[in-house]
Amino acid sequence: MNETKAPHAAAIWSLLYAVAGLCWALGVGGFPFGEGDPDGRFTWFAGLRPQPGGWVIAATGLACTATALAMTRRQPRLHLPLLVFGCCAAALLLIIVPDVRVLTTVAHAPIFLVGGMFGWQEAWTDLAASFAAPVLNQSVCVLGGALWLTATLNFARRASDSCVHCGRGAGWDRQATLGTAVYVGRLATWIAVIAPLPYAVSRWSWALGIPLGVSDDFLRWMRESGADIGGAVLATMAVGGSLLTLGLVQRWGEVFPRWILGLAGRRVPPMLAVVPALAAAVLLASGGITMVHVSAAEIGTGDGGLGQFFPAFTWPVWGAALAVATVAYHYRRHGACRHCHRA
Repeated sequence: MNETKAPHAAAIWSLLYAVAGLCWALGVGGFPFGEGDPDGRFTWFAGLRPQPGGWVIAATGLACTATALAMTRRQPRLHLPLLVFGCCAAALLLIIVPDVRVLTTVAHAPIFLVGGMFGWQEAWTDLAASFAAPVLNQSVCVLGGALWLTATLNFARRASDSCVHCGRGAGWDRQATLGTAVYVGRLATWIAVIAPLPYAVSRWSWALGIPLGVSDDFLRWMRESGADIGGAVLATMAVGGSLLTLGLVQRWGEVFPRWILGLAGRRVPPMLAVVPALAAAVLLASGGITMVHVSAAEIGTGDGGLGQFFPAFTWPVWGAALAVATVAYHYRRHGACRHCHRA
């Protein structure tokens, strides 16, 4: 595998997005930020306009393209600046640009699909509406962030003379790394299991008619609109996801249990857990940060009050803990590298 494949992919993505920014700056429609986002209260870019926004995007994209191409070569004097730039680019695209709507779209999609199949015609309309242009743009940016994170990790490994594929270097100590992964992974997993409970308790309470943290008028609106049931379903999904997180430290996260027909007793492929868990961690962190952002403006002005927003304050913690637990699981499960043969 080409060692510079990831930086090249990040460069191509950055160049394409720079072209999109240039088009928006020149008057082409479809600008997904600011005035082009009808529900911009959730984003950090509510005041951004095609001009100068498009020019800023184009210039940033070109800078990212040049930086990604520089990562394809060994740059001893520029190791630190390139690494810092890469980390900032990944954080911007993974955490800052996407907001809670990407998370809610992913969470609501199964509900809308099931509702549509059982005759709830509005479900198809709601599903289509959830994939609005700004949300699709944010999803594209998450993809770009994943490319940038991979490219930066790739460059960091090459800069330290470690294996590009597994990160193991000449001083690799498997026992020490495994011991740290077990301890840190267990702690992070339990934090990730507990973090969604405030959200779940509040939504279940509303479904049961208990105005926990909200006014009676807000609870009445929830019941009349059916949002209380939707909230309870999402809360149940959140708790289900947190329980699945236990698989990162339990035996059934390594070997399929007996009740899974056709797979019982077989080894669980590590990537089957790592990929969806890291994706969930990114969406939880970005969604939680934007919920904290909007709550500063909305707490005290609506009937929802603190109870509507406070449970989501744990989402960034949930996302961070899930990411750490997943990385620890990866290190614990990763066997001998097929490329460097280090175990």
